[in-house]
Amino acid sequence: MPEVTIRMHTSDKPWITPKIKAQIKARQKAYCRGDKPKYDQLCKKVSKLIRNAKQSFYHTEGRDLRQKDPAKWYKTVYTLLGAETNHNSLQTPSNEDLSKVAENLQTAFTNPWKDINVDLPDINEVNHLLKDTSPPLPSLGQVRPA
Repeated sequence: MPEVTIRMHTSDKPWITPKIKAQIKARQKAYCRGDKPKYDQLCKKVSKLIRNAKQSFYHTEGRDLRQKDPAKWYKTVYTLLGAETNHNSLQTPSNEDLSKVAENLQTAFTNPWKDINVDLPDINEVNHLLKDTSPPLPSLGQVRPA
């Protein structure tokens, strides 16, 4: 049987294997020949292979990377999600902005209680309920010589 060469590219996703690439090539041949039943069969097979490869990749590689090298794991996840790494648009808020934010937070947290009327008694009314005793002196057993 002749040896088949499958080219891997840097743009290939990490879960793409030579077996998957060979099946994709076979699917494309079936499409070019107009063999619709074979093409449909290979479409399902390629989809299943890719789904299983992704699952396996995330299960093994992702778990290991997260444990061993969290920075690389984060970078890989970030890349796979297609997120931009450019965060230059983030700006540090000025002190005025921070004051406004603080004011808005205070308003948001105090608004629910602004209409509540709390009748606090006068201190003279509850003064007799307050204890005015000093703490007990330690017993002789608790006193240690210096």
